[in-house]
Amino acid sequence: MIKSILKSRMVEIFFGTGIPMVGFICAVKNADALLDLCWFYPLLLLTGWHVVTVNDICFDRSSFKFSMKYFPSLVAVPLILACMFFLKPVFIAIMFLIILNWNVYSFYGKFNWITGLFYNFSGGILHFLAGVTAAGRTDIYPYLVPALFFGFAMLSGAIHHDACHYSEDSDRKYKTGAVVFGELSWWRIGIVPMLAGIISLLNSNDMLFMFCFCVSSSMYLVMYSVMSTWKFNNYMLYFRILCRLAFAMGAIAYIVVRLLKMS
Repeated sequence: MIKSILKSRMVEIFFGTGIPMVGFICAVKNADALLDLCWFYPLLLLTGWHVVTVNDICFDRSSFKFSMKYFPSLVAVPLILACMFFLKPVFIAIMFLIILNWNVYSFYGKFNWITGLFYNFSGGILHFLAGVTAAGRTDIYPYLVPALFFGFAMLSGAIHHDACHYSEDSDRKYKTGAVVFGELSWWRIGIVPMLAGIISLLNSNDMLFMFCFCVSSSMYLVMYSVMSTWKFNNYMLYFRILCRLAFAMGAIAYIVVRLLKMS
């Protein structure tokens, strides 16, 4: 049941909106700007729909047969985004970079472990900046520290994901880090980018952001230490679930407190 929930595309799309939402709330300055959520969040969902469609097609590329059911997500979504370019050019440019990043990853990323790391790291950064630019901020320099944190966090999550899916990736001839170096070694390496993310987090000027995600990162470190010692059945899968929950809690706490301050 847990595996089927994790593989649900709606769940993936929903979780994919989390980092952009944090970026948006981080960048808005007053409650009136929250009205932009009426167009921002639907565009996030549409973009996520396009990305997971391409991912599914590439995953089953050997048996894939084109159907008109793919047309809305593959063609209509980019067209909708393009139509909004003159209204929010920086934001739309970031959204197209997100599409390009994940589509190239779907086509090629898992066949080379180094490029796979790059796409996940850049994905975390772009997701956060999508929220920042949706809030009307064109100067992204003040937001680079939290963007880097999410880049490192997504990179760490991708490494743990590849370790968890070692068997099926190996069967499909993917060259992920887990396939190349071994699932346990790769799972252990997953802590390195998270430590880098924590170091970058400590340089944040947003004390609330630092506090919320330091708590989430601390929960990650505790769970990592426990599960590195106590390797029960499917511990990598449960670790991924608990990590997602830890960072979701940090994101929700940050968003709620920021909203309360603006009200």
